[in-house]
Amino acid sequence: MGDSGLLRQIQQAGGTLKLVDITASDTESSKLNASGELSLDPQGLLNGNLDVTSTGVVKRIGPMLEEPFRTLTFGNASPDGSYTQKLSARSGGIFSGLVPISSVPPLF
Repeated sequence: MGDSGLLRQIQQAGGTLKLVDITASDTESSKLNASGELSLDPQGLLNGNLDVTSTGVVKRIGPMLEEPFRTLTFGNASPDGSYTQKLSARSGGIFSGLVPISSVPPLF
């Protein structure tokens, strides 16, 4: 894993990272799940999609993340109190729908 050219080799071979289910939780019932698929373009820029669902996370980090960024990142609350959002990466830009919210520099 210490090979500095590993990401470039994976990209050149057409490799993708398939996230089946990433789960993060704490002792206070905050939970975040993510799934999706990510890849790199020839310039090392991130591309792909993530589906993110959370419960309790927005309440916990609410004061640290101002609107509209909080809603763009986590979505709106469902009647059960959970949040769902689809995020995409295109040429290193991170988008919520059509709205750019962040970026990731080239990874190689």
